[in-house]
Amino acid sequence: MRHIEGLLCILLFVAADAAAPQPLFAQTDWPSYGHDPGGQRYSPLAQVNTQNVTKLKLAWRYGVGGKEVTPLVAGGLMYYSLPAGDFVAALKPETGKEEWKYDLGAGAPLRGVAYWPGDGQNPARIIAGSSDGRLTALNARTGRPIPGFGVEGWVNLKVGVADKFPEIKYQMSSPAGIYKDLIITGTRGTEYDLTGPLQDVRAWDVRTGRLVWTFHLNPHPDEFGNDTWPAGSWVDAASPSAWGAISVDVDRGLVFLPVGQPAVPFYGGQRPGTNLFGSSVIALDATTGQRRWHFQITHHDVWDLDASAIPVLMDVTQRGKTIPAVVVVSKTSLMFFLNRTTGEPIYPVQERPVPQSTVPGEVTSATQPFPVKPPPLSRQSIGADEIFTAEPGTPSSAAIWPNRSEGFTTWGPTRRTARRKIVSFFPGKTAESITAVFRSTPRWDMFS
Repeated sequence: MRHIEGLLCILLFVAADAAAPQPLFAQTDWPSYGHDPGGQRYSPLAQVNTQNVTKLKLAWRYGVGGKEVTPLVAGGLMYYSLPAGDFVAALKPETGKEEWKYDLGAGAPLRGVAYWPGDGQNPARIIAGSSDGRLTALNARTGRPIPGFGVEGWVNLKVGVADKFPEIKYQMSSPAGIYKDLIITGTRGTEYDLTGPLQDVRAWDVRTGRLVWTFHLNPHPDEFGNDTWPAGSWVDAASPSAWGAISVDVDRGLVFLPVGQPAVPFYGGQRPGTNLFGSSVIALDATTGQRRWHFQITHHDVWDLDASAIPVLMDVTQRGKTIPAVVVVSKTSLMFFLNRTTGEPIYPVQERPVPQSTVPGEVTSATQPFPVKPPPLSRQSIGADEIFTAEPGTPSSAAIWPNRSEGFTTWGPTRRTARRKIVSFFPGKTAESITAVFRSTPRWDMFS
C-alpha cells in the first residue's frame, strides 16, 4: 500500500476476470509484520499477477487514518490497528465487514499488531502495545482482553524502566516479536534526550504476561559493551532503543533486533566510544535473552544512520555451501550479509578510514564498515554542481549557502560533521537541519 498523507484506507482489489475467491489457508496468510518470522515479506499468493493486475477493481474500503500499519491476516480475519484513533479492529478480508473493534483507551500501535496462534488450551491472541506504555493480549476471535494475561488483560511496560520518568512518553512503535510462548518487545526511545526511561528489550509469557528475561541495550557494568561508553552512561539511559520490527529464527531459537542510534543525534561529544549497541543488529537467544553476537553498522553514530529495517532471514549459497544468513540494510542503502549463527560477514566487510569531525569536543570513529558486495542499492554521493539552485537570490538557492556559513561541503557515506560549515550528507539528512543542531547547546558535560 502506498504511503500518502491524510485519511488512508485499506483498499482490497479483485481481478475482474479472476475466479471466485478461495478460502484463506494458514500457508497463504500474512500472520506477522514481515509475513513470516524471518521478515521475508513474500507471499505465495498468485491470483493477482502481471497479466491481470491492470484489471483490478475496488472491492471494498475501510478508513484507518494511519500510514505505517501493516495489517495481518490469520485464521480467516484481517487485523488492523488504527493509529489515528485508539482502536484495534478485525475485518473479514473478503468483504471488509468489521467483526470487532476494541478501544485501547490510548493511541493504537503505529505499525501494527502481533499474532499468537494459540494452543490446545488457549485461544489465538492479538498482541498490541498502547501509546501510554501498556501491553495487551486480545482474544483474536472476540477482541476481548484475556483475563489471565497480566491484570485483566494488560501489562504495564513502564514498571522497572520508567519509574523515574512518569511524564515521558514510553511505548512500542513496532509489533512485538513472537517466539513460541514468548512476546518480545522493544520500545521507542527519546532520541533528543540523554536521560529518560530505560530502553530494555524484554520477553513476556504470552499466556500470563509474566516477565521472562531482560536485555540491556545500553550495557550495565560487567556486561559486554559497557566499556564502549563513558562511565555511568547506562544510568537512566534513554537510548539506544530497538524501535523497529524484530525477526525470529524459530528453528535456531534466535531473535534479531535492529537497534537505533544513541541520543543525541548529530553530536556525540558527551559519549565518546563506539557506543554499543547503538546502530547495530543483535542476535539474542530467544529463550534466555543472552547475547549470541552483534554487528554494528555505524560506529559512534551521530548521523542517525541506524539499523531501522527488519533484519531479513534467508539462505545464501556460497561455493556450493548453503549458509543461513541475516541481511541488514542501512539507511545509506548498504547491505550487510551476515552468518545467522555467528554474525560473521558472508561477503567481506572493510573498515575504511573516513573524514573526521571538526566540531569541538566531538571525536568520530576513524573507520566505518563498508561491505565489498553486494553494491549499494542507491548512489552514494552528490556533487555541488548537481544541487538544484532555484532562482538566483532566492532563499532556496544553493548558491547563497556558503555565505551563511564558513563554506559548503558534500560527502557520501564517508561523512564528517563540521562546525559552522554546511555539510550535505548523501544519502542522509539535509544540510540545513544538521547545521541547526550545532547552533544549539547540548549537555556536553553530561558524564564529566
